[in-house]
Amino acid sequence: MRQAAIKIQKTYRGFLARQKYLQDVAKIVKCQNQVRVYLARNQLKSLKAERTRELSAVKLQSWYRQRLAVRQLNVLRQQKLETQSAVNIQAAWRGYVCLREYKKLRVAVQVVQSRWRATKLARESRQAYLEQRSAAIKFQSTWRMFYHRKQFIMYRAQVVMCQALVRRYQARKQFLKTKSTALAIQQTFRANRLRDSARDQFLNIKGAAVKIQSVFRMIIARRNYLKLQASAVKIQAAYRGHVAVQRYANLRNAALTVQRQRRAKLAGQVVREEYLRKRRAAIAIQRIWRGSVCRWQYQRIQDATLTLQAFTRGWIARRFVKRKRAALDVIQKTLRNYRAMVRTRDEFMRKRQRIVSVQRLARGYLARRRHKQLQEDAAYREQLRQEYLRQLEVRRNEASVVIVRAIRTCIVKKRIVKRVKATVVIQKFWRGYKAREQLKEKWREMTAKLAEIRNRLEEATASALPEQRLGVRTANAIDYLFHIRDMSQLIHAVKTLDTATRLSEDCCIALSVDGNVSSGNKNPMAELLNLINRCNRSVPHMEVVSISLDILINISRVPATRQHVAHIPGLVASLLQLMVVFRAAHSAGTDIFSKICALLQILSMNVDDSDKVKSELLTVTTMRKLQDHKTLLSTKAKMKEQGRQRAKSFSVAPPPLPSATNQGKKRKGSSSVASSQPWSLDPHPRYHEDPVTAISALLHELQRAN
Repeated sequence: MRQAAIKIQKTYRGFLARQKYLQDVAKIVKCQNQVRVYLARNQLKSLKAERTRELSAVKLQSWYRQRLAVRQLNVLRQQKLETQSAVNIQAAWRGYVCLREYKKLRVAVQVVQSRWRATKLARESRQAYLEQRSAAIKFQSTWRMFYHRKQFIMYRAQVVMCQALVRRYQARKQFLKTKSTALAIQQTFRANRLRDSARDQFLNIKGAAVKIQSVFRMIIARRNYLKLQASAVKIQAAYRGHVAVQRYANLRNAALTVQRQRRAKLAGQVVREEYLRKRRAAIAIQRIWRGSVCRWQYQRIQDATLTLQAFTRGWIARRFVKRKRAALDVIQKTLRNYRAMVRTRDEFMRKRQRIVSVQRLARGYLARRRHKQLQEDAAYREQLRQEYLRQLEVRRNEASVVIVRAIRTCIVKKRIVKRVKATVVIQKFWRGYKAREQLKEKWREMTAKLAEIRNRLEEATASALPEQRLGVRTANAIDYLFHIRDMSQLIHAVKTLDTATRLSEDCCIALSVDGNVSSGNKNPMAELLNLINRCNRSVPHMEVVSISLDILINISRVPATRQHVAHIPGLVASLLQLMVVFRAAHSAGTDIFSKICALLQILSMNVDDSDKVKSELLTVTTMRKLQDHKTLLSTKAKMKEQGRQRAKSFSVAPPPLPSATNQGKKRKGSSSVASSQPWSLDPHPRYHEDPVTAISALLHELQRAN
């Protein structure tokens, strides 16, 4: 709060200082404008007077130059005829030489092109062979990894079953040995319960303290709270899971003894009621005392903040007055220097004007006397004329050479461009023909390889055991959804369903129909949604939720089963609730929020106006919720980016060098997601990893549908 108040004050005072500075600058500019107008008027008057004196001399010079130009024109006409004939002869000879050189170059270019194309074709063939071999090796490694992992999971399940049987036998033997010591066990159990109760009381008190501290710190530094929220949630989930596991283990070891001892149960109820009464009283006392302490601390902080603000505002005001006075002194000094400069320049201009007038008169007198001497000396005039004609002839020859060279260069360039275009057209058609031939050859090779792969898959399918086939595994996984016994087996079952729905349309249809042999008339997808709603934010449960959403996305991408997903009871309400729960869990790497957005986007692509999901999503309440999600995620992303920028600004590391990749403008990505069948190639992503992009794409699709 203190930092926000200081920032607001700083912004407002900066605004006032800028307004004052702009007003002062406007006044100074107005004064400068008046001074410049006055100087410009004086300069215009002096220029007009000087222009009038120069016009008379210009008229005399123009008459003399006109007579010289007429003489030069006659001489140029005679030389033009001679130059044109020489140019024609040179053009014909140079054209013949260029044609001969071009024929030699064309033969050399054809040889080079043929050799380069042969080399390029060999390189492309080698690259295609390497790519195909790499793809085959990768496919084999992936299949072997999948097969060995499946065998490992099966062996691990068998080992776990054997361990469970052995441990049950050992536990029963231990129980028979310790049955004679029932009284000691009861005392130990009661002590453990009292210890657990004290531990729970401490945890509740600690939770209350943490909540009060979080509220107070949210007022002071909400930014830090938002950064630590994801970490706090993850720590709480891990700790609660640890406490739950310990509690479950203690209760399981003493379950039979607790059930047979009625007196222990009654005593536990009495102790529990006494504990609850004491806890409520302690919480009330702590709440009153901590509230008073917090109010006293807040009052102290507020008083200190006001004192610091008053001191800071006084210091800023004194600094502003000091700077303003210094600026006014500088402006006054500059204006005085400018006035002194103007006076000195006016004095210099007057002196220069007088000197120029004297020089003009002297030069006019000398020019008239020189002109009179030239009129009297005819031989000297003839010599000047011959010199002028000789220089004119040299300039004409140089100009003709330059013009001829430019014209020939232009003609040669046009011919070369025309030939290059023709060569490019020929190369284009030839390369198109070669590319089509290569494509046909590759197509024949790929067809043969696909036929071989199909035959191998058919042989593998025929030789596979019945329990290893995809349909049987899918049926077993569906049956396990209705009879959940172990978390690891549940994760294995949903992974099997994810793989099956990505590869087979029949498996998608099997999941979308109601009922089977062992589950009665239940809908597997409804049971899958129920499983998602029962999961919490622990790591195994989040993995189950993520894979279950992948299954729903795969089924939604199949046109034959998309309507079955849309008609699951309570689908939209459950997904909206999951968006609230898992919105902050994106850092765990599960992308649950983005997958929910992708599922809703795929379901809203249905062109049927009577679609249930689309009608529920287009309501005002739902649109407002989605918009709130987008606003909150955008704010978090901006705050995180600002934090990174501040960290970069305070770091001592040198800035990164500019590169051609990050200087260009980023291309805006598409908001669409993959909506075709899961086993087909789709250029769009399955879901957007960035939650802001995912929710924006969903809102864009809904607005387009509306």
